[in-house]
Amino acid sequence: MEPWRKYLFQPNPVSEWIDEAIIVVDTNVLLAAYQWRELTFSEVVTVLEELKKNNRLIIPLQVIEEFSKNRPQQIMQRINDINTIISTLKKDNTSLEQKLPMNFTLNRTIQ
Repeated sequence: MEPWRKYLFQPNPVSEWIDEAIIVVDTNVLLAAYQWRELTFSEVVTVLEELKKNNRLIIPLQVIEEFSKNRPQQIMQRINDINTIISTLKKDNTSLEQKLPMNFTLNRTIQ
């Protein structure tokens, strides 16, 4: 080994410590759950439960407090997003035939 290497930080590869690492969750991880699809949410919950079972999960009190404070805002934002989508759909007067012309053309051709 070159003598100068001892002066540079040489981290261990992630593969050496990932299976034993303690994971500290941030507030944003918990709040992001309100933006994930159900599949992603389920997988993250499964991983968090496994970490908890193996005593490798830490959620600081400050994170829990911030999550509790910001959770209602996240829920309201999702409700607003849904309302925006619904109102946009209600304003759209385009007929189904105009939206899917290929489908209607194929049906006429087959008949």
